[in-house]
Amino acid sequence: MPDQLTHSSSHHYPFGSSLAQPGDVRRARAGLRASLLQALGVVLVFLVAGAALGWVWERWWEPSTGTVFRKEWFPVDAEGRYDLEALRNEFAGTAQYVVLALGGGVVLGALSSLALLGRELLALLVVLVASVLAAVVMWQVGAVLGPADPQELARTAGRGTSLPSDLSLDSLGALVAWPLGALVGLAGVYFALPLGARER
Repeated sequence: MPDQLTHSSSHHYPFGSSLAQPGDVRRARAGLRASLLQALGVVLVFLVAGAALGWVWERWWEPSTGTVFRKEWFPVDAEGRYDLEALRNEFAGTAQYVVLALGGGVVLGALSSLALLGRELLALLVVLVASVLAAVVMWQVGAVLGPADPQELARTAGRGTSLPSDLSLDSLGALVAWPLGALVGLAGVYFALPLGARER
């Protein structure tokens, strides 16, 4: 009888299941905490990079100079003639944003995959969220650092007043450059590293 009691009190149950040991629970909690901290760190790095590239974007961009007529701003000279260079600059800001965002996304996406090695689903989710936030931060920082909206200033400006254009995106679709670049960087590392090297 004692032998039967001893056997029945073991930790093994049908289908190979067993009670979790306290040490296992502590290790699982510590691993989860470490993963969450690393994920938060990745998001913060993306936000800082977005702000920094927003500053670079504003410094790289050159505003167009336009003139106020009938309380509206136009990319023309004082005589009302359209300036081709000014018109080109109207689209240059968006192109420069896309170039910087793609580059930043690729680099940070690759680094994030290495920081979260072996946790592909977590890395994918974190990179997607962080890159979207970085895209918005870069856009807003560049816009704030750049000149004010000339259409707003034209409402109170006199006829013939010269005003610089503001730094803006011609299409909000340019914001996709950040997540796209980040996913390319993430996938590049996963394709370059064999599966065994990504397991921890």
